[in-house]
Amino acid sequence: KCLKRLKGREARFATVTNHAIAKQVVEKAKSLNMGIALEDLTGIRES
Repeated sequence: KCLKRLKGREARFATVTNHAIAKQVVEKAKSLNMGIALEDLTGIRES
């Protein structure tokens, strides 16, 4: 039960952190009047 709660807390922390970093990247690109290129990386790592 405790592990399940910690897992959820960690997942939420990662989601919030990734969102904050992405917002900062977008704001920086906007302030420099630049774009952001995205690429589909599906299957790049064969394991």
